[in-house]
Amino acid sequence: MRLEGGLQGLLENGKWNAKAYFYDSGKGIPGAIVSNVWKRPQRQWDRNFFLQGSLVETWHATSKMETQINVKYANDWMRYLSPDTTSGMYIDNRFTQQEIYASIANKYAILSNWDVNLSADYQENILGSSLKNVVYLLRTTALVALATAFEWQQLKAQASLLGTFVHETVDSVGDKQEYTPSVFLSYKPFQHHDFNLRAFYKRIFRMPTFNDLYYTEISGGIWV
Repeated sequence: MRLEGGLQGLLENGKWNAKAYFYDSGKGIPGAIVSNVWKRPQRQWDRNFFLQGSLVETWHATSKMETQINVKYANDWMRYLSPDTTSGMYIDNRFTQQEIYASIANKYAILSNWDVNLSADYQENILGSSLKNVVYLLRTTALVALATAFEWQQLKAQASLLGTFVHETVDSVGDKQEYTPSVFLSYKPFQHHDFNLRAFYKRIFRMPTFNDLYYTEISGGIWV
């Protein structure tokens, strides 16, 4: 079952929108094709809910500056059941995740062809589980990004620097602090021909999710 709905509206110098979403499902997990085995007892249930909103405001004093604010709350529940005792393992794992997210982004037009952006994101993830070694986990993530975009005749350039700061309650994982820069260049040597020269440099950092680290023995016995 899936339910979703949204609202949106206009302000004097901006706009806003809100959305709600709910999803509930139960399914059987397919297994290997084996002689004289007609069904598999493994099942998985999922229940997901989120509520989010966004606000975009252009500053009335100067149209050169624009601010966007986003907020979100999500709640995800999952259960994996494998009652097949012939393999010697009875599995009934349950996971509950909650996420709180907020962000603010500001764009300022220094010139008609030059913009600068400063944004900050905050995210809090909470994981509860029926596993003995994973009872309660809390992760806080802060992202701060500074970016700029510039155009001059046939030249376009973009540059950004993203700082990622992660703190977890699990000592074995440890805190993370990473800085990831990126630069993009595009040049069109012939004004009347669709021919572009492009170059870029980008450093990427991805923090493993709770699903990557702690969801085990789901989807037919595959360790994720």
